[in-house]
Amino acid sequence: RSPTPACVSFSSTLLLEFASPPCYPACFVSRYPLAMIAPCAIQVVAVPLAVKFRIPLLAAAFLAVPSAAVAATATAAPPLQMPLVQPCSGGGSDSSLALPTVCSTKIDIGAEEGSSLVQARSLAATARAPARLQVAAGAGEAAAHGVRRAAEVCKTDTRLAPQDLAADIIVPAGELCILQNVTLKGAIKAKGSVVLVGCEVTGIIEVISETSGVRVEVVSTNINGGTKIKGGSAEARPRLIFDSSNVGTVEAENVGHIQASNSSVGGLKVEDFDMGLAFRDVRVGDSIQLSGGTGDIDFWGTLVDGGLDIEMCKDCSVNIDFQTELKLGLDIKDSSGSLHMLGTSLAGVGEVSVSGMDGSVWLEGMEVGGISLEGVVGHVYLYRLTIGGPSTFAKSTGILVAELCDFHGELKSNAKFEGLAMKLCYFDKNRVAISDSAGPVLLEGNKDLAVFLTKNHGVTLEGNEITTAGISDNAGALTIRKNVFQDVKCMDNAESPIMQGNIVEGTSHGQCEVKA
Repeated sequence: RSPTPACVSFSSTLLLEFASPPCYPACFVSRYPLAMIAPCAIQVVAVPLAVKFRIPLLAAAFLAVPSAAVAATATAAPPLQMPLVQPCSGGGSDSSLALPTVCSTKIDIGAEEGSSLVQARSLAATARAPARLQVAAGAGEAAAHGVRRAAEVCKTDTRLAPQDLAADIIVPAGELCILQNVTLKGAIKAKGSVVLVGCEVTGIIEVISETSGVRVEVVSTNINGGTKIKGGSAEARPRLIFDSSNVGTVEAENVGHIQASNSSVGGLKVEDFDMGLAFRDVRVGDSIQLSGGTGDIDFWGTLVDGGLDIEMCKDCSVNIDFQTELKLGLDIKDSSGSLHMLGTSLAGVGEVSVSGMDGSVWLEGMEVGGISLEGVVGHVYLYRLTIGGPSTFAKSTGILVAELCDFHGELKSNAKFEGLAMKLCYFDKNRVAISDSAGPVLLEGNKDLAVFLTKNHGVTLEGNEITTAGISDNAGALTIRKNVFQDVKCMDNAESPIMQGNIVEGTSHGQCEVKA
């Protein structure tokens, strides 16, 4: 007769579990009451299901026999040896049936590179049983806990009740361990992939990847001992994903993409990373140190109690948004790519330092303690900044533009910029010294500055309010108009300045002398 949908689902579950060696008929009889098996066993035509799921016909025949035959098999079966049957969860069972499962098989996840956390859980829950891993208790706890089999530890079923485990977990290469709702009083040492969901880990998580496709995914988990990740070759770079977790201090080397969201990190040190890094709504209790990487580096809504240090990053696009705070500033060295900071907070005292940068720098809407740009090969744009300390530009090329900025410290530039322009900025009576520019220098609409311009190629001053001006040894055209000076002095310039509509309230000397 036609089987009921519930029986079809249940029998499919039994087929999948029975086909995973080393299960035997007694295995099922011991786990499932005959009252549950018998009604469905006589309804379902099991052979088509067996063909569909590529299950040996012996399993189909067992499920298709009448319940009396099942009972006879149970009676004749030898006692069940529990160490031979690894209890596990998942294995293809219907999530709507709160039934225990029995068997575990080895899983090879090498071909699953790039899977997300959801895909990983789906893979483990529906395609294969969890991996067999080695679990060894600590020496001091061996008497109390003994050696635990991994199938009792690494599970995939979302219905698992919370459990405690005092052990160290060892994950061999090419295998996957998923822990859920586990309080682990020990460490995890892995060469394969690790997925933690809703766990508490007192020890360290240490992953040394030797194969491709390794990933460390931590969701809603506390790791008290910190996290250390190390990849092997360029093809064996593990990926890191942290979500809604406290992962302690993270040290990583030769890794792939790093992603963290809604999490807390004690500190982050990464050497040689590929495919970049993305932090969203993350609290970092110490500094972030990134060295030898590539790819986009993005921070959204991230609070860093220390600083952000980036070194030898190739083709790196660094993007930091207005909800991010770097309390001790930003330092980029010997890198290429670009830097874009929009409204980022540096607690008013953190500095932005960029040296040896082959690429553009864009800073907008920020309050910083100071700015230092040295050896920047690219365009620099400063917009609506409040700079509390000194600003220094050296050994750089490209074009520098500063607009609507407040400088509360001295500004010094001896960089060979192809062009330098400062417009509508306030200098709080501070000294502005610009020299050695390879291109024209434009100061327009600025207030309260003491300006000294030397050895530049072309100078234009227009509409500024200047306390003191010293202009000397410049080449190219020199245009000075509609400015208000307290004092001005020009000498030894290649061309005599063009003076139009200026007001000198004090004294004027040399080539800039204003005659009554």
